[in-house]
Amino acid sequence: MLRLLIEARRAPEQIIATTFTRAAAAEMRQRIHDRLVEFYQLLQWVNNLSADTKNKDNLYPNILQVLPDRGDNKNNKDKPTSNDSSIESNAKTEADEFNQDIDHDHKHAQQVAREKRAQVKKSA
Repeated sequence: MLRLLIEARRAPEQIIATTFTRAAAAEMRQRIHDRLVEFYQLLQWVNNLSADTKNKDNLYPNILQVLPDRGDNKNNKDKPTSNDSSIESNAKTEADEFNQDIDHDHKHAQQVAREKRAQVKKSA
């Protein structure tokens, strides 16, 4: 039932649930309410976590990998020319260099973070 409410985005009026007793209906109603409250609290927690700029680096790391287009597009029926392979080769080289730069920057950032943590530990 929760999947209908949350994933399928159905309005409660569009859902019919049948039980054999009023007690079972009350229990089902309470369980649904509890799960919706838990889900809402989880959404609030995620929203607060992502809104805090201190968490930005942990949630959205600055790692980006650029891959050259290999021309695997099946809709493109033209055969690659020698000029196309030269462009592809240059793109691959540039992408490899860019990825190395990103990797270096990431390793440098990790080293700086380790040094800062060590300084904080020494001062504490």
